[in-house]
Amino acid sequence: TFGTVDGPGIRVVLFFQGCPMRCQYCHNRDTWDTAGGREWTLEDLKQFVLRFKPYMDTSGGGVTATGGDPVLQHRFITRLFTQLKEEGVHTALDTSGFCRYEDVKPLIDVTDLVILDIAMPGLDGPGVCEHIRSSMADPPPVLMVTALDDEKSIERSYSAGAVDYIRKPLRWPVLKNRIRYILGSHRAKQELELLSRNYEMILDAAANGICGVDDGGLISYINPAALKMLGYRNEEVKGVDCRRVFRISLPGGEDFTEDCCPYFAQMDIDATACFDEARMLRKDGTSFPVDFRSTPIRQGQRLIGGVLVFQDVTERQEAAELIRYMANHDPLTNLPNRNYFRRRLPQAISLAKRYGRILCLLFIDLDR
Repeated sequence: TFGTVDGPGIRVVLFFQGCPMRCQYCHNRDTWDTAGGREWTLEDLKQFVLRFKPYMDTSGGGVTATGGDPVLQHRFITRLFTQLKEEGVHTALDTSGFCRYEDVKPLIDVTDLVILDIAMPGLDGPGVCEHIRSSMADPPPVLMVTALDDEKSIERSYSAGAVDYIRKPLRWPVLKNRIRYILGSHRAKQELELLSRNYEMILDAAANGICGVDDGGLISYINPAALKMLGYRNEEVKGVDCRRVFRISLPGGEDFTEDCCPYFAQMDIDATACFDEARMLRKDGTSFPVDFRSTPIRQGQRLIGGVLVFQDVTERQEAAELIRYMANHDPLTNLPNRNYFRRRLPQAISLAKRYGRILCLLFIDLDR
């Protein structure tokens, strides 16, 4: 207990008996024998670890299973780590990786940090690392600790997915701070990915069409509402120049040549480009009315992309037309009403005077 070099912070270090390896540099040869040590029940060991939780919480520590090789007792440790994670305890596994990955996958799923040796017969450290990285949606960071320093071993470790590589003999203060940095980076990455997923879920649920473009005007994101309005599939527009997808015509026009992102052509434009009640072409060549906004995204003085937001205003235009019609027509007969008459009569009189014509007015009583 109170270990500071087997993971971040202050840690409870549990040495499990048994190891199939006989490494010349092993520091804990007394743990090789599976019959050695003291037997613990799951509950007793869990309570022992939790006694030190205040120290773990204040230092960002946790529990580390080492040995020997703890994967020989992977079922017990899986149950222990599962219960400790429910208590908010950080878990680390210090192993040679000399095992079948299928056997220890449940243990890896409840392990926050794997410290993996590389010098092993059979399936080596990079091989296990490749399994971990390829079979888990969110794998933990893997730190390689090895006596090998040749270029091939280093390249293979990083290619397998290791986030760092440390050569023996170890400098414990360096190892401790490397692990602390790795875990901090991993947590920050997880938080950013979660934030990104949450934002994307919000954008995906929006009723308006939303599209993001990069600094070259290529589409990097487009939400389902935009795809539905335009009649495209996501793979048809991802990475495509936005001007080929968003073809806009101003009200009354039919040329559909308006630039949806004018700030790429004129770098001094900072304001949002607005196209109210414009028309936009669908994939099938038909068009529909839209309110369209295109806003540049700048990082300092550099243009790094843009956001396009648009709304199909077909229903709004139809509703406005219906309101105008109802205001000027009788709901029972659909004939022009008194309001329409009062607007048109002065126009008719003016035209009659201008062109010297006779104006006739016919009044019909429809009460009976």
